[in-house]
Amino acid sequence: MHVTELTIEGFKSYANRVTLTNFDESFNAITGLNGTGKSNILDAICFVLGLKNLTQVRANSLQELVYKQGQAGITKASVSITFKRGNTSIQGYDDKDFITITRQIMIGGRNKYLINGINAMEGRVADLFHSVLLNVNNPTFLIMQGRIIKVLNMKPLEILGLLEEAVGTKNYEKKRRDSMRVLEQKQKKLSEIDELLKSELFPALEKYTKLSNEFDDFIKLQSQCERLRKQTMALDYYTGQQAIQKGEEELHSLELQQLHLASEIRRLADEIAAVKCEEQELKRTHERLLKDDLQKAQERVDLVNVDFVKAKTAVKNQAAIVKSETSSLHTLMKSHDYKLLEKSAATVVSAEAARDEAAAAAEAAAAAVEAANSEIAGIEAGDGRDETNRSLVERLADAKNQATAATSSLRQAEIAQQHLTRQLNDTRQRLASKEKNDLGLKQELATAQEEVAIGEGKLKEVGFDEPRLKHLEAILEEASTAARQAWETVQSIGMEYPDLSYVPPRRDFPTAAVRGSVAKLITVDNKDHLLALEVAAGAKLHQVVVNTKAIGKELLERGNLARRVTFIPLDGMDGRMATSNQLEAAHRLSEGRARLAMDLVSYPPDLVPAMKYVYGSVLICEDAQVAQRLVNAREVGLRCVTLLGDDLSPGGTMTGGARGGGGRTLQRIAQLREAERFGKEKETAAEAARDELKLLERSAREFASVTRQLEMDRHKLKLLQERVLRSESAELANQIADLETALQAAVDKAQSARETQAQKTALAKGLEEEISNFPKDKEKLLKAAKEKLRVAKTQIESSKQKAKAAAAAATAAAAEHEALTNEAAEQQGRSEVAKKQVVEAEKRLALRKEEADAAAAAGGAA
Repeated sequence: MHVTELTIEGFKSYANRVTLTNFDESFNAITGLNGTGKSNILDAICFVLGLKNLTQVRANSLQELVYKQGQAGITKASVSITFKRGNTSIQGYDDKDFITITRQIMIGGRNKYLINGINAMEGRVADLFHSVLLNVNNPTFLIMQGRIIKVLNMKPLEILGLLEEAVGTKNYEKKRRDSMRVLEQKQKKLSEIDELLKSELFPALEKYTKLSNEFDDFIKLQSQCERLRKQTMALDYYTGQQAIQKGEEELHSLELQQLHLASEIRRLADEIAAVKCEEQELKRTHERLLKDDLQKAQERVDLVNVDFVKAKTAVKNQAAIVKSETSSLHTLMKSHDYKLLEKSAATVVSAEAARDEAAAAAEAAAAAVEAANSEIAGIEAGDGRDETNRSLVERLADAKNQATAATSSLRQAEIAQQHLTRQLNDTRQRLASKEKNDLGLKQELATAQEEVAIGEGKLKEVGFDEPRLKHLEAILEEASTAARQAWETVQSIGMEYPDLSYVPPRRDFPTAAVRGSVAKLITVDNKDHLLALEVAAGAKLHQVVVNTKAIGKELLERGNLARRVTFIPLDGMDGRMATSNQLEAAHRLSEGRARLAMDLVSYPPDLVPAMKYVYGSVLICEDAQVAQRLVNAREVGLRCVTLLGDDLSPGGTMTGGARGGGGRTLQRIAQLREAERFGKEKETAAEAARDELKLLERSAREFASVTRQLEMDRHKLKLLQERVLRSESAELANQIADLETALQAAVDKAQSARETQAQKTALAKGLEEEISNFPKDKEKLLKAAKEKLRVAKTQIESSKQKAKAAAAAATAAAAEHEALTNEAAEQQGRSEVAKKQVVEAEKRLALRKEEADAAAAAGGAA
């Protein structure tokens, strides 16, 4: 950045405006004779840079800087310096190539700074110069002539300090110290605030938060109580209304029944009178026909007698057949001896039992041989071991232990039995007293079950289609929402393009004669033509069509129009219309890619004059080439508009380029019409759903009433069931069942322990006697054991032979029984056939008897 221009006016010796230019980027020097103002130029530069120490510019006050201190008629001193920014970055001015700083002072001490002609604060100017390392108030910014030698003799550290002051880093160090001091003060203040928050505010906040939560809970409970109170009142009111409605319906029903019974009484009286008349007529007829009937009855008696004799004969024949079949059956039954079959089956069973018994005897003999061998071995060893290889002492100890355990178990079982019996009796007494108290609760439960059953039956009788109701409600909500949104869209677009606002000029003014704006009277079939048609019409889209010139004149004169309006009277328009030759030439030259704008819109037939005026002489072309070709063609000579909105006229003008929101008017009008159509459609659907809902309303109310009552009954039943399950009598019944089970278990345990005690005591007593007699009876016992062994061996041989013979006998008995069984099955089949024949004969006999009885009865009646 460097100086390019300096302007001085009214400063020190420069009374008039002086501008210095041609500054060099690197080095500049001011030369001239004494008294020509060289120092004042340097003073002016220091002044505009914001110098505060006026002694450096040889002045004691700012007023002395004005030319002759204002005594020559100049009351203002102004210095402007212009810098070329170059590559230097200056915050806020990077988009400026030149920056001009101006400082002005006036007599009286007023001081003003400007940056690029805009007022600025002194600090803002100082910050700007500091950002490019210019600080005119630095003591070393200017080195006067007297200080050059002193600077040259400075030491390196002094020179370093001098350079730091020159580049302004010491100012930043000072700012840093000031910032740190402020930061420490702020931190101290924050610590005090934190301490205040912790000691006073947070406890108070917690307290008030708790109070607020309690108050919110209180408000919720209060609102809930109020809501429940209102619901209770509504329920009472609804119940009363239902009772009144039900009473009215019953009264109406009784009145209808009364009317019906009265009409029924009248009808029955008429019928009785008619019956009496008919009875008299029948008596006369009966007396007249009685003689003829007697003769015919006698003839029928004769015929019946003949049938009776025939039936009686058939009965006798059938009885004989039945007797024959029965005797055949008895003969067949006697031809076989069923006792023989039963005897054969018994023989098989006894033979198999004998076989099994013989096998068991053989196994027992073998076990006896083994036991005798063990007993002989125990006697010879001297400890009396048995077949289990346990000595007498071991068996005695086991028997005593088992007897002691059985005694202890018996005692415990008896104690438990006594305790459970006492507890069971107490519980039964309590249950007996509680059942009397719970009798009313059980009756209430039965009544509630009946009410629920009645409610469920009523609910089935209503026949209400709840899914259909929900479906209709959803349709109504959706259609209403869509219609409301559609009319909001219509209202929004209508505000953008309002209709003509006017006051009728007279009372009988025909408002229908004001047709509306052109944009709202036409319909564009192809959306691709919207932009071109809007460009073709231009401002004519917003002009208003009226039927006659007189209507337009009245509106202009006395309609109090709020804005300027152009009217298109249908009876006075002579719009220029393209000729058939022009259209034919345009079609030929464009090869069908250009059409008359009037043909691309739809409109009422009576608006043809207005459409000729708006679109009668404009061609819509697909692209600019076709449009240019048609405009340049002499035989066409019509205005052309492309689909992109480029407008070409025969005079040579061309209009195009970007169009913000092009085609928006016609597009918004199309959206308006679509929203109106959609809104009407949804309103129709909502009205249809509303009508159907009205038809379902009565059944819906009845269904809701029955459902609500059923829910209340079910809830009541559930509460009663829970009360019964939680009642003390139910708990006592469960306790009695558990106590009875435990008591029976204790009785069984005691009986088992008693039997075990007796067995083990007797066993121990026998073992003690056997141990005491063992030494003297050893030889005797040994001899007896050997005798047991001999007998067991003899028995095992005979048992094997018996088992073999029993097995053979069982096999033979089984074969004989199978043969008898087959023969008996064949005879049983023949017997079943004979029984069926007897049953058929008895049926035929019964039929003949019925025929004979019927004939006899007919004869008796005759």
